Formats: sequence, C-alpha cells, structure tokens
Amino acid sequence: MTQEAAVPPGFWGRVQKMIDDAIAGFARSGFLRNASITGGAGLTIKDGGRLALETASGVVLFEIGPVGPAMPDGTIQQGLVIRRADGTPALAMFDANTSDGVLRQAANWYDRGGNVVLADDTDSGQGIARPWLSGAFSRTRFADMSVTTTSSTFETLWDTTITKQQPRLQVGYRATMDTSGTTGETRVLVNDVQIGPVATEGFVVASRYVGPAAVAGAHMSDLTIKIQGRRTSGSGALRVEPLGWRTQQA
Repeated sequence: MTQEAAVPPGFWGRVQKMIDDAIAGFARSGFLRNASITGGAGLTIKDGGRLALETASGVVLFEIGPVGPAMPDGTIQQGLVIRRADGTPALAMFDANTSDGVLRQAANWYDRGGNVVLADDTDSGQGIARPWLSGAFSRTRFADMSVTTTSSTFETLWDTTITKQQPRLQVGYRATMDTSGTTGETRVLVNDVQIGPVATEGFVVASRYVGPAAVAGAHMSDLTIKIQGRRTSGSGALRVEPLGWRTQQA
C-alpha cells in the first residue's frame, strides 16, 4: 500500500510567497501601460471596485466608484468625482441625501470654494436646481409710477430679498420728479450697506443702473435689496419704479 509523503514544514508558506511575488511582479511590470481596448471589448469594474487617476503628489483628480453617502441599508453608492489639481471638487455625480432610501443622483458643478453653482433638479426630474433665475418688467411713463415720496430723509420705496449666487450685483430702476423745479435723490442699499453713488433726480425719467458691485455675504445667504429716495427741494414728489436686478461673476 502506497503511503503519501508528508508535506515539508513551511511548504504552503513558500507557495503563498511565490504567488505573492508573482502578483507583485505583474503589478510592477507595466502590463497596462499604453494598452488599448478595441474591437468591441471593454473593461468592467465590479463589486465596489474603483478607477482613479492620481497626481504625483497623491491628489485624486478623477475617480469612478464608491462615493458617499451609502444607502440606509449599507448599499454602496457608485458615482463620479472630478477634482482640480489643488484637490477642490469641480464636477460630481452622486446623491447627497440618501436617507429616504431612494437614489436620486444629480450632476453638480462646483466653484473653487466648494459651492454648487450648477446642478440639475434631481427631485422633480426637470430642469436645473442651480442657479435660480428671475426677471421683471417696469412701467415707462412717470404718471404710471405709483410709488412716490415727499420725505426729506431717505425712505425705502422698493425692496426684495434674493439668494446670493454670485459675488457681484447690479440693480436697475427708473426715477423722476413729478413737478418741474423739484429735485430729489435716490440710492441702493444691500443688507443696509449702500452700493454705488447717490443719484440726483429732476423732472425727467432717468434709468439708473447701480453696479455691478461686490456685495458681502456667504454663498446662498440672503441679500435684502432696497431702493430708497427722498425729496431735496420743491413741492412735488419723487417717483421710482424698479427695473430689476442681476448677479454676475467677479
């Protein structure tokens, strides 16, 4: 009867080392260097794998794979992130809020401060989520301008609150005195800080545009815009009609 030879001590350890050395040598061989995938072939990454591009300093510029947050049941969320060379995010596709267990991934474009400046509306599935846009029309005949003042001190005639999306703001309005010989002044405040100069008004409809001027406040903070006016001489009244506002880049 044949008897099997005993396994020498450390045999399996040596086998494992040979396997590890072979894998390490393959990894160092540059097998995929200058490689091409052609003829309908493809590269598939499964089971939570990740594809990344790193700079020499270790900054991950591009990655496809697991991104946070995970689903409530622990399922990994797969997405895409593109970063600038300084490590700040530039583009990403992921769902920032997975607490309801429904994956609604949005494409996000970031400024260098990490703020989302452009994104699709992933909740409704229609249009954009950022930025928020608005517009307005205005009366052109001074007799139709119903908001007036005869105050000798600045009085707020129009105001609105907007969400800050960009660092600079321009405000437009029309103003006139309704009686010849009467004069007045107008100005614009943002969060009670004047932007632009005080304008002198007379018996003529003038279109004023204040800015674009830098305004204080964090991204997505509220900006309260006020158009103020006062009468400085005469017996008539100052009439003011807003044209609108717009924000723009620095």
